[in-house]
Amino acid sequence: VDSAFGIEDGDKWKIYFFQGGNYYRVTSNLGGFQEMTIDSGYPKKISENWPPEENVNKKGPLRGMSPKGIIPNDPDAILSLPGLGLGLIAPVVFFKGTDFWIYDFGVSKIVMRDSINKWFPGIPSNVNAAFVWPAEEQQIYFFKGEHYWKFDMKNVQVPDDPIGWPRLIAGKHTGPKELQYSGWGVDLKNIATAVVNSEENTYFFKGTRFYEINSSGVGFHGTSDITMGAEKGFDIATAWKTDDEQGIPKKT
Repeated sequence: VDSAFGIEDGDKWKIYFFQGGNYYRVTSNLGGFQEMTIDSGYPKKISENWPPEENVNKKGPLRGMSPKGIIPNDPDAILSLPGLGLGLIAPVVFFKGTDFWIYDFGVSKIVMRDSINKWFPGIPSNVNAAFVWPAEEQQIYFFKGEHYWKFDMKNVQVPDDPIGWPRLIAGKHTGPKELQYSGWGVDLKNIATAVVNSEENTYFFKGTRFYEINSSGVGFHGTSDITMGAEKGFDIATAWKTDDEQGIPKKT
């Protein structure tokens, strides 16, 4: 997969997976991956549904309040931000290259497009993944290559910290003790995407595999030996299947 995000919909939890010009939707009453299946009728085209086709002026920009275009194919990262404010009902942020788009589920419209460095100073372009860590409100984690950044939404900045940012996903275990840190407990450089589910577990996707971290950050699931780098994880296609057994695609 290229990117993914989760969002609440009544008593359901829905995760959207994006690959190339298509997207898939998974619906579940529970958060665990064992309870999830891909909804019928998927995959669908991003260009036909983000925003809905009836809201698009074929000759140019979006009609109405938000002339910001259509969500791009192959988004780098997607982030559900219910606490964003700005008068939005259910905002989802799409990142691609140097820009981002905000899509509001509440009105089925793109309401903003702007540059990453303007609204997320200190965060690089072409990020691999982004999500809000459940244990820390108003904190976004961005991933790119072998590094990750923390971004404070409330103060609109990368936090000032003695260790500094970015940091290594695998952590740093050498050098002065005060500058060491555990990172995410696994070496997952160049991850494809990450998403948080309704039980506040975080899933990292890379290649044909995904890895699960619980919300407290203690322990890594689906691995044979965390000290060996957690190479195994779970198989994406086995966990999420369509009616025709196609499953969620791997990152190509």
